[in-house]
Amino acid sequence: MIDIDSATQTRISLQRGQAHYEQLQQGTLIRAATGTVLVTSHVWVENTLITVKTPVYPGGVFDLPASGWYEIAAQSEAEVLLILPFKRLQKVWRRINLLISPSARL
Repeated sequence: MIDIDSATQTRISLQRGQAHYEQLQQGTLIRAATGTVLVTSHVWVENTLITVKTPVYPGGVFDLPASGWYEIAAQSEAEVLLILPFKRLQKVWRRINLLISPSARL
């Protein structure tokens, strides 16, 4: 199950053995609110494809080093938060400010 809590984060509920695949931007934070997840990415180095697997334990945070497709696999029942990178947050706040304050449009 996926819930969008706000413009800045997405909450994902995973059962043990389930996986979520998504294209994410560099700087996105993956936070394991509960449970343990394994974040898998693939990196090309010259002519070799390298698979990188990073465990994220309960309460832990993983900062994505590069944009690309990621697999988030639950090692146990897990709640995961995907938190947008700061540059994206700035764009979101600018849009909110324009909606709230007419004088900001000048």
